[in-house]
Amino acid sequence: MGHRSVARHPKAGPQEGAVLKALLAPCGLVEEGPEVWIDTHTGLSGSGVAFVYLFAEALAEGAVKMGMPTAVAQRIAAQTILGAGRLLRDSGRHPAQLRSDVCTPGGTTIYGLHALELGGLRAAAMGAVEAATERAREMGRK
Repeated sequence: MGHRSVARHPKAGPQEGAVLKALLAPCGLVEEGPEVWIDTHTGLSGSGVAFVYLFAEALAEGAVKMGMPTAVAQRIAAQTILGAGRLLRDSGRHPAQLRSDVCTPGGTTIYGLHALELGGLRAAAMGAVEAATERAREMGRK
């Protein structure tokens, strides 16, 4: 399921907003907000799908590097992202809390997270959303 951001015209009331949300609901989650969010939504969700695919590919390639067959690594990476995404969506908890919950002192996860931080994953992801949002704004001006 996808995600849609919608912005109501200033003259449209809550009833029109509810109708619009009902029409778009079969497409997935519908988030109403100011029009200025539309380009950011494109950068986060529209382009973000490819960012997640790249991360899944990198996870699987890491496992292949360590000796796992490609097909197995790809299935496990996909399932890992699916499970994490569902828990993030359904739990209502902040991603940092969920991340912290799976770390044990001196364990494998904290070591892996340290490697991701050293590699600049957080800054790269934030920069990717920013770049995609800016490009959406540029395209909107044309």
